[in-house]
Amino acid sequence: MPRPPSLPQFDTTIAETFVRASATVTGLPGYLGVRFVEMTAGRLVA
Repeated sequence: MPRPPSLPQFDTTIAETFVRASATVTGLPGYLGVRFVEMTAGRLVA
């Protein structure tokens, strides 16, 4: 049986940075209006 991948621990500081940065995003995500609302371990609400 294959072993599950070894993933790094979830970092809330990085997640909060992504959520804050999504408010000022440019390019295609800005054009489409993509915003990160919430990011937790294993879950992203956009």
